[in-house]
Amino acid sequence: MNILHVVSIYFSLPYFLGEQLKYFDSKGYKEYVICSPSEEIESLSKKLNFAYKEFPILRKISCIDDVKAMYKI
Repeated sequence: MNILHVVSIYFSLPYFLGEQLKYFDSKGYKEYVICSPSEEIESLSKKLNFAYKEFPILRKISCIDDVKAMYKI
């Protein structure tokens, strides 16, 4: 089974999803993360065993930008 986590900022990954990422990895799930660009995400993905893609996810409502992000996902 696959799990997709989408977060707007990198900070959310180690502090809010870190233990979940470890748990689901230990249960054999393949995890994917979509996040705004970050210098730290590559090292965390190796440490917690998830694949990732980076593109801007804004924290405000913008119909055009939101549709673009959904299309990329």
